[in-house]
Amino acid sequence: MKLTEAKLKQMIRESLEDRLRIARSTPQDMLGHNYRIKDRIRSGRFIKQQFNRYADRDFLQSLTLLHYTSPQKLENFFKEVTSKDELSCVAFKQDENPTFGNPLILSNSSVALMVQGRVTILANDMDILVSGGGREYTKENPKRTRDSGANKGTGFVGDEFDHKYGRSYVLDESDWDPLNDYKGRRKNEALVDNWKVLGYCVDSPDKEEHIQSLIEKNLIPEHQIFYLKSAEQ
Repeated sequence: MKLTEAKLKQMIRESLEDRLRIARSTPQDMLGHNYRIKDRIRSGRFIKQQFNRYADRDFLQSLTLLHYTSPQKLENFFKEVTSKDELSCVAFKQDENPTFGNPLILSNSSVALMVQGRVTILANDMDILVSGGGREYTKENPKRTRDSGANKGTGFVGDEFDHKYGRSYVLDESDWDPLNDYKGRRKNEALVDNWKVLGYCVDSPDKEEHIQSLIEKNLIPEHQIFYLKSAEQ
């Protein structure tokens, strides 16, 4: 559905009010940077509850989500990671053509999994979440990971000023303003739970051949391979 100018202005106003409600309900000792994993878990649990209260689920469900990993780690990924473990993904709107570009590394040695699942939180800039790696959370609380998965937390929680002037969360389409770096790589972040793999994404024939070889050897599940244009081209 195409948004009219009046509807968009209404959404922007309502989203700002919701984001300010989140900020005002956040305990003071959660605000700012949280460096310890146990503090990230605590703040992440609270913020996700607030996010779920106000987020537009239809919009979140429409996003295209890519999780990057090393080609050499694909086999172990399917052995070690379960759908209960939250994945950090970059997100693209439905009307965008996704491009390939790992936001965390400078080299091109990565592939991506296109996944579908429940977005537990979304931010235009990954530095608004500072979620960290899944292994950090497993190490902090192995039992919790076994029972409910490696659910990530938030290493930064904004105050009212942050929520009012952009360092905040994407609750609906009116908040959408994803960060791209100077090379054009998407640097927003969505945490995704209860996911399933829709396909593999590559930007070179060598990576496509590598994935196809793993599939033929039954080392990874068979899924469609998508060839994406590199964000750096």
